[in-house]
Order: sequence, then structure tokens, then C-alpha cells
Amino acid sequence: MRIGMIHSQFGDIDGVSIVMRQIEQVLKGSMDIKDVSYLAGKSENINTTIVDVISLDYPLGKEMVNRYESGFSDIIDEIEENVKIGAEAITRFVDENHLDAIIAHNSCHPVNFIMSLSIAKYYKDCENPPKYIVWWHDSHLERDHFANPAPDVKKILLEGVPGPYPDFIIFINSTQFENAKSYFLELDKLSPGYYSHIEKNHAVVHNTSDTEISSSDDLKKKDKVDRFMQDFDVSKLLEENTLILEDVIFCLQHTRILERKRIDFAMRFCFRLLDRSDKKALYFLVSGHRADSTKEELIKLHEELSENHEKKVFLIFAEDVRTGISFREYPLIFAQLGGFTTHFSAVEGFGNNLLEVMGSGLIPAIYRYPVYTSDIEQYGFNIIVFDSFETTDSRIDEILDILSDEPKRMRLVDENLISLRKHLSHETMAPKLKKALESLKYHMKNQNKK
Repeated sequence: MRIGMIHSQFGDIDGVSIVMRQIEQVLKGSMDIKDVSYLAGKSENINTTIVDVISLDYPLGKEMVNRYESGFSDIIDEIEENVKIGAEAITRFVDENHLDAIIAHNSCHPVNFIMSLSIAKYYKDCENPPKYIVWWHDSHLERDHFANPAPDVKKILLEGVPGPYPDFIIFINSTQFENAKSYFLELDKLSPGYYSHIEKNHAVVHNTSDTEISSSDDLKKKDKVDRFMQDFDVSKLLEENTLILEDVIFCLQHTRILERKRIDFAMRFCFRLLDRSDKKALYFLVSGHRADSTKEELIKLHEELSENHEKKVFLIFAEDVRTGISFREYPLIFAQLGGFTTHFSAVEGFGNNLLEVMGSGLIPAIYRYPVYTSDIEQYGFNIIVFDSFETTDSRIDEILDILSDEPKRMRLVDENLISLRKHLSHETMAPKLKKALESLKYHMKNQNKK
């Protein structure tokens, strides 16, 4: 089979891009599928077909999100024109690569309006299209700020985000199908029989993860640390503040800079943790890039918290540093430095970054977000869990104990690695991917019926 994957962006650090690479790994490694092609709005991969109109940064797409509650009446012609451009690009992409199936990522999410509508138009107009599989990471049905679409926006959501065109849907957690049930029932009125079809033709595929280390013994090598210390001028920073390495706690926030990641709480928590410890400073690195206006707010919060604070909390953004260190390398570096990681997201589709840090040997402190409770907690990972956005001495002491007791930390790391390999390795995708690729073509059934 020849598979094409579509998303608004294809990079290195966002969760969807990580899953796209994992899918390719499974298709080629476990399913003997060699031909995988990509179409995206923007990409760092030179082998990706680029279509500007479907990018997250495309001005019309952003305007559509901003007008979600007010409507599209005066820009509908512009929307249709750009959707036509997107659909024509998809047609060329399919024909040039002789695709048997498309896996579209997040074509159920309004931030990808033009991409989703372009795919829907392609499937509506094409007589014999490839199979359409949606990888349902997030949707308008799972975000409070998308709860009140204008009437014309609601109509568009039903018709094409993703509309009654997917042959198979892969959800990333167990709550999503139930959340989407009302949407599918409404689609059934537009396309009778669609609800019963998708009820049978969907699956849950959790985010999966590599383990970057074989065991905790790999953390003793510290082979990545020297480069980090050099690129980030850590030694110079310590010297300027009359500190040595042993004076510092290292904390990694391994996410994009985004409001829902609650980096503000992570920072407040780190100030409290430092006060309760016998260390003199804390090095707080945010490894991802900015995705909204949160960065400026974090800098301001850091300045406020630092006033009249005797101990030093260093706030560092990796995007401000010229380095060859990749996003996926930071967890291992911080694990080799004997640090920990924060992951206080209020909402997650599943938790790609959470799995990554555990696979590199870090013990995370997290907020108990809903999907953690429904889908991840059952695996018994060693994680320090907060039930609310409140810092308690007991949780701080738990982290400090792990940081100071290296044998205990290494044991917890090894137990997490075992659980990751057992329950969330990439190979667990293969049976459900196979089921999706072998599923019935609903749109063909529907056309034949007409």
C-alpha cells in the first residue's frame, strides 16, 4: 500500500508530528509498507509537499478561528476559494503518489479549518478516492473555547470538520468517541448510516513512546551534559552567581510554551520547592517553542516571584539559545543531571511529552488531567500527581526525597521503562493500524447507494 499523511504542520516537537513519525516507523518496521508521503502547510522536512493555505499560520485560517462565534458571512467566498486551492493540491498529492489511503491528523479540529474543509471537498468531488483515516488527536468537541460556534460555523463543522467522509477514525484516548457521539448522530442526518458505520470502524490508539535509555545505568554516562553546559553557558551562569553544580536543582518543562500547559503553576511550584530544599538555586528550562502569548507572561511572573527572593530560579527558554541539541534530547540531559520534570497541563489529548520524559529517565510531577485518570493511571507509572493547582509541602517533600535519594530514583526510573515497553511501545499501534487500513470504504458505499 501507499500511504499519505496530511497535517497543517510537520516538524520535530509538536505532539502530532511526533505521532506522524511514530506511525511511519510502525508502517515500515512492523507492516512492511514502504511508501509513506507527507503533505503539510509547513514543514522542516524537505520531502514534504507544502501547501500554504492549510498551514496553522495562514492568515485566513487564523481569522476563521477568531470568527468562530461571530460567523463567516462576509468571508465565505474567500474561504471557498482557498478550500478549492487546498482540494486541488490534495488531488495532485494523491495522483502523484498513487495513494491507497490518507491518514489525516486533526481534521476534526477548527485550528485546521482550511485543511479539514479541503479534504472534505476532495472526498466529496472525487469518484474513487483513497481510504480516508482520521487520527483524532483533539477536536472542537473537547475544548470549552469551541463550545459556541455561530450557526453558519456549526453547519461547516458538520459538513467538513471532518464531516461524513472518514472511513475509519483513530482516537488517542478512551473518552473521545463518547464525547463525539452527538456529532456523529448529527452527521447521520446528513448521511444516513454514518453513525453505525463509524461506531464499528473506529479504534483507540494511545500515544506511544520510545525509551531513549536501556536502563537507569545509562544515566551515569552523562554523555549529553557537556554539550548542554557549553551551548547554554551554564558554567558561566553559575560562576556569575557564585554557585557550583551541586548547588542547583535542574527542572525541565518539556512542552511548547502554551497557556494550557500551565507553565505558570510549574514556575510557582519551583520557587516553593527551592525554598523548602537545602539547594541554593533552581535551573528551569522550557524546551519547546512559543505557541501563544504565554512567554511574555511567564517572564513577567518570574520577575515578580524573584523580587526579594534570596535563592535564584533561572528561567531559560531553549528557543532563545543557539544550539544543535534537539528537542527530544533535553529529557535525557536533565535526567543525567539528576533533575526532574514538570507537566502540569490542564488538558491533554493523551500526553506525548509525558511519555517522552519517562522514556528518558525523568520522574515527572504532573496535574491529574482527565485523560491521565481515564487512560494512563492504570499502568502504574511512578509519577508525582497533583489533584489541584495547589502546592503542598507533602508533594514537595516527595520530589525532594527522590532527588536526594539516587538509588530510589534509579529504581523508579527502571520501573517506568519496563511499564512503557510493556504497555505503550510503538508496536502496539500495528494491529489497529492494520484494522484501519483493511476497513470498509464508507464513502464508496455511500456513492454506490446514491
